[in-house]
Amino acid sequence: MTESLTAARSPEERVDPTLQFFILCDNIASAGSKPVFVGVFDQILRPGPIPQFVIAMRWVNGLGKHKVRIRVLNPELEEVEKFEGDVELHHRAAQATAVFGVVNFVFAIPGVFWFEILLNDQLVSSIPLPVQKGS
Repeated sequence: MTESLTAARSPEERVDPTLQFFILCDNIASAGSKPVFVGVFDQILRPGPIPQFVIAMRWVNGLGKHKVRIRVLNPELEEVEKFEGDVELHHRAAQATAVFGVVNFVFAIPGVFWFEILLNDQLVSSIPLPVQKGS
């Protein structure tokens, strides 16, 4: 017999989830139960401060409570910022979205900044964000 994805589990059981998405954007709106990402970043046009932006990530196919951390590395691979939080999934078909609001972040120099995503202190993914020299 196959086990149901939504079957009840013991509170101690934990299954590491999968990162479904990681988005850097100006803002998040909602259309019913679906998130709408406004102004998705694929690059920064010149060094300097960004008054505000949002980091959103969704975790799926896991179980239990998990610690998530984002480390922001500058082009020299030095940590310049970190964000931490918890996500909890109550059954395998559940999803957990973590959102971090960022205010006055400074991309000080041109080059590639890296957003490292860690789950329970294990590196899951590294997302590059190029910062152009500008004009």
